[in-house]
Amino acid sequence: MHKRRILLLSAQPLLSEGLAALLRQETDVELLGPHDLAAFTLDALAALLPDAVLLAAGEADPEAVSTLTLRLLREHPNLPVIHVGLGEHPMVRVFTSHILPARRADLLATIRSLPAGGTTAKHNGLAE
Repeated sequence: MHKRRILLLSAQPLLSEGLAALLRQETDVELLGPHDLAAFTLDALAALLPDAVLLAAGEADPEAVSTLTLRLLREHPNLPVIHVGLGEHPMVRVFTSHILPARRADLLATIRSLPAGGTTAKHNGLAE
């Protein structure tokens, strides 16, 4: 069985402890971390060779988290970045720069696989 190597970066120790406990129970996951989000450098990433990065940013500076996410996607285009957030609306967001073939059927399949509801322009802050 192939184990997915998941790098856990977190700004909140309590959140990272819970996520680490959850991931350690899974037989097909190898947990790398948790590591402190603020202290982690991209140079350390090469030695760890993760299959995905799990960012539990919590109260971290949103701009710093966005910058890190963009750098990860730019410098490691095949590495998915997963944001986990708690708060009023718990969420998981997956960022990836995987390239899909530009065929009509693939585009339509991607559109149809999007979650239903709650994604209107108003909900996303794009409309007044």
